[in-house]
Amino acid sequence: MKGHQLIPTILVVQCLVAQLAIPLSNSERASAFVQGIIQKEFEGKIPTRNQGNIYMTNALKRKIRKEPLALCFFPDADPLFVVDSYKVLPTVTSSKGIFSVAVDYSQLARTEGKGNYGTNPRKLMKDVRPIQLVYRVRILGGHCSLVEPPPPCLSKSALIAIYTELISANPTTKAFQIDLDFLHTL
Repeated sequence: MKGHQLIPTILVVQCLVAQLAIPLSNSERASAFVQGIIQKEFEGKIPTRNQGNIYMTNALKRKIRKEPLALCFFPDADPLFVVDSYKVLPTVTSSKGIFSVAVDYSQLARTEGKGNYGTNPRKLMKDVRPIQLVYRVRILGGHCSLVEPPPPCLSKSALIAIYTELISANPTTKAFQIDLDFLHTL
């Protein structure tokens, strides 16, 4: 995997509310869990998505068997949103034990394409608009897990820091510099 920096998947984010003495409803737990995940992603503290906090559906288990790095995040190849701000909405819905938490974002850019090679390489595209993403949370035994989460939403400054670090580690890789130059135009 020359040209890639593998960001380790050892960070396990637990329900932040488990430390509180006040008993919370599962809706409140789901909302607090999502708040913790998206705050870390916004700050560029990736990875937040690993086997400790992703609900392992059968489809995801099959994908990981075929593609062992499926839960790893490659900032130059994986889908993502560049956002300016976010707000977790107060209304949480549930169906069959899955809690849905909506988050409003002020989007600056998004990715288009797939991977960092081939005929349709992933690139950042300016796309300034509000977006709403829904995070689905399953709670089993007090442990929260994301179910098929949307792509990460990173702040512009967090992504600039990530690309700056990647460039210093791989100074000959032009793709990192192209994305970094684009981010400075937002």
